[in-house]
Amino acid sequence: MINLADLLSRLKKLGFKISISETLDANRLLLEAESQLEVRFGLRMILSKSKQEQDLFDLVWENLMAPIKPENLDDSGELTDNSNQSDKGNGDERPPSKNSQETEMQGAAFGRDGSNALAIALSRSASDYKGIVRQLLGGNDRNAAAIMLRYMLVNSMNVIELMNKSTEIRKGVEGLLEQLTNDLSVREFIPGDTEYYLEQLDASLKLILKEHLTNPPNIHRYPLKVEDIKDLPLVTLKSSAELQHALRILGKKLATKQRRKRRSGARKINLRQTIRKNIQHGGVLLELKRHQPRLTRSKLILMTDVSPSTIQATRMFLSIIWNAKEVFGDIQYYEFIGSCINVTNEFRRAKSVNDGMEDSLARWKREIGGKENSDYYSAFRILERETRTKLTKQVSLVILGDMRDWLGPWKDGKPMSSRILGEIRKKVNRIIVLNPEPKRMWNTGDSICRYCEDQGLEVYETTNLGQLIECLLQIN
Repeated sequence: MINLADLLSRLKKLGFKISISETLDANRLLLEAESQLEVRFGLRMILSKSKQEQDLFDLVWENLMAPIKPENLDDSGELTDNSNQSDKGNGDERPPSKNSQETEMQGAAFGRDGSNALAIALSRSASDYKGIVRQLLGGNDRNAAAIMLRYMLVNSMNVIELMNKSTEIRKGVEGLLEQLTNDLSVREFIPGDTEYYLEQLDASLKLILKEHLTNPPNIHRYPLKVEDIKDLPLVTLKSSAELQHALRILGKKLATKQRRKRRSGARKINLRQTIRKNIQHGGVLLELKRHQPRLTRSKLILMTDVSPSTIQATRMFLSIIWNAKEVFGDIQYYEFIGSCINVTNEFRRAKSVNDGMEDSLARWKREIGGKENSDYYSAFRILERETRTKLTKQVSLVILGDMRDWLGPWKDGKPMSSRILGEIRKKVNRIIVLNPEPKRMWNTGDSICRYCEDQGLEVYETTNLGQLIECLLQIN
């Protein structure tokens, strides 16, 4: 059986963009498929998004499934470079015939024995086009066109760009339909031909686009619901007017919850004051004294990683905090990768969080310049030096980053950056780390999550929006 981890690793090195949902789909396929042929064609359908990627997938698959010979192993038992060659690499091997019923035909995604894999692959939402194709095959032309329009709106609200995106998505749908309708083994499940489905899709799309242009959808009346996207990985969420509106509403809701949480103490009975007050009544309980709400607001120091691997999570985090900032007393903004700079003034002058992000990143490029590698030791040392007079028990430090200290020094088997965080932890109320990296990848390679937890830091996984919301509720 194929080693899925090795396969995904090789595909990623070749430039394949493989999401977490596609990885889960591939894992489910391995459990459900009945033959190796179904596994191959099912994975090819899920992981490949173009003809070029399909060819690369076939090449990687053949290399992985090639038999291992003794001469292909070195002294340590590892595969050598020439071990990827098939045992028929003498020039006599021929590619499978396109007329063979056991293989793909005319670029179709599945062969005769892969019809079950077709049902498996189409039942997964690994790509935007499959949802449209499922609706078309089910006869729901208007639903397919509505999904298509939704994908376009997520990327842009501009009419011209909508039309360009329409052509792009239609080509993707056409390619997938051609693969399916050209496959003789599944043709009995797909009545009609490609042109029929595309004509129905075009007709329905024109009607919906006409309605859209006549009466554009109001994002305030039909908002994007956070519940629909909270389980999606942050890296897959594309910035749009709908998403910004949803995050704005989410920030206001979090601010309301924080206010209620702070005032909830007023409903609790203060036993000491109640007893003291009722002494004058001879011990008879006539008056109740309750706790007063905490009037002081906590101060925040936000330290966000702006490296390419975490910039999307940083944008989501700052968008929510920006709309909930009224519940905090003071917020200081810092950005870091290998260095650390204070960008508080950029965010305070900005009219929106997007303006603040653009201004802060522009300043980062002016002052730092070039490409930096992660060095948490240098960044935390700069932060501790600049905020030494501001670190009190009313301050909470929130760090958003993957906690991978690649260039930071180590001493006695521990990263020096964790020791600096330990010193800062003694001065502040708490340190919360929001890590957008999956938890299974923590404490591997140059990750310092375990050492940070040993220093009393609270480390949370925030790979999706739902986890990020839960963590933000912990900040008070």
